[in-house]
Amino acid sequence: MIRKVTVVLLYLVVVNAVDFGSDFSSCEDSYEGGGSGGNGVFARTNIEYTDAASACSNVDAVLSGIQNSEEKDYLARSASSNLASSTGSLWIGAKRTAACARSKLTATCSKTTSFYWTDGVTTGTAGFSWLDGSQPDNALGGNQDCLSFFFAPSKTVIARVNWFPGAMDDVNCDASQFNSILQRRIQGYVCGKAATS
Repeated sequence: MIRKVTVVLLYLVVVNAVDFGSDFSSCEDSYEGGGSGGNGVFARTNIEYTDAASACSNVDAVLSGIQNSEEKDYLARSASSNLASSTGSLWIGAKRTAACARSKLTATCSKTTSFYWTDGVTTGTAGFSWLDGSQPDNALGGNQDCLSFFFAPSKTVIARVNWFPGAMDDVNCDASQFNSILQRRIQGYVCGKAATS
């Protein structure tokens, strides 16, 4: 089953804001089974992955996975048109598996087995939309354990690489890695709340 996505966009004027309150009421019936689930995009430049996970927890949610290409496309369009920056990256709820820690792409650690969704709701591998055939490459010293989700209004060339909206890249879990690549800077994160029966 495909779950419908409702994105709640919140703007934080102060970069170091602590209040991440959200009203997920507009997400009613967003997940299979109905209830009050949904996804929210939270704007916060250069937030660390662990801080994003904590901020989601503060609104009784978790970093969200991406179920399929429809969700990916909707999220990329919404973030690009509604966040302060039209290009950038978001933290999403996926981590490298223990079996593939420090591993590059192999038959065992493939595009579909290197990462798992952490939200407990997203299933399968259809939502993984890797940048290119070399991803997830675990290139930077073998500690690329998080995923960044790229958003832009259209294909964007960054350092001679064609980035498409919704492209995922395995990265380390530190936002400062993007300080010299402003078009890929972390602009926020996606929280998800599962439907209640």
